[in-house]
Amino acid sequence: MKKISLRELQMMQLTTMKEIHVFCTTHHINYYIIGGTLLGAIRHNGFIPWDDDIDIAMMRKDYDRFVELFSKEGNKEKYFLQNYSSEKNFQPALSRVCIKGTYMDVPAEHHLNICKNTYIDVFPLDNVPDSLDERELQRKDLLNVDKMFERKLGRVYVPGFLGWKKIMKCIISASMFYIPYSKLQARRVLIMKRFSDSKTECVCSTVSQYGYNRQIMDRRIYGTPTLYRFEDTELYGPEKYDAYLTQLYGKNYMQIPPENKRVKPHDVYLTNE
Repeated sequence: MKKISLRELQMMQLTTMKEIHVFCTTHHINYYIIGGTLLGAIRHNGFIPWDDDIDIAMMRKDYDRFVELFSKEGNKEKYFLQNYSSEKNFQPALSRVCIKGTYMDVPAEHHLNICKNTYIDVFPLDNVPDSLDERELQRKDLLNVDKMFERKLGRVYVPGFLGWKKIMKCIISASMFYIPYSKLQARRVLIMKRFSDSKTECVCSTVSQYGYNRQIMDRRIYGTPTLYRFEDTELYGPEKYDAYLTQLYGKNYMQIPPENKRVKPHDVYLTNE
């Protein structure tokens, strides 16, 4: 395998994103660049110099259409779509457009028996209730499913006498090994889509690393997909980018963080070299 540089990886990601952009516009599917990708577009007119990926999001109906159509009509010579429907051990409740012929070394995923190509994350945006009580209930339900995943992934070890509470936790953890990922994932998606038929003011990327409450945003922030410069092209992002970035990163999001606060990029290799 041949290790590639960060810039080579960024250009590979950009080529993939350009194809996703064409695919989405051809099929009238709205998408938004989000998170660090949007921050890079606004602050750097492209990638954050030390960033190694692209993240996009779609409203649930667009997301479901994208998954269905890209699985059938996407460029199968170069890409494949990865999600819990395509891989039984895949944990995140999102989809990835994976680039064939690559390997990404992600320590947090070493224990997972899944394909480990480099990818672009595609996040669904789901309706969240206007009621604070219902939001808290949904948040807790999602957290409980996450805990089930953690128990399923954990090792059960009982060093001597632990007391009844810890013994029960070990028994529960052991039982998780017999529950397929697909059932846990289906349960999680049902919770995510709980308010799909409701007219709500806000939406949320419930599987984001930033957490449930921080990701709840007025749907008007996303609004009409708006083009922003990104490297040598333009990509769609939220209409009210300032409100989005301020909520996610604070009002000083245009400031460059010190080196010790920057996320280290992953090692990526070409497997056909």
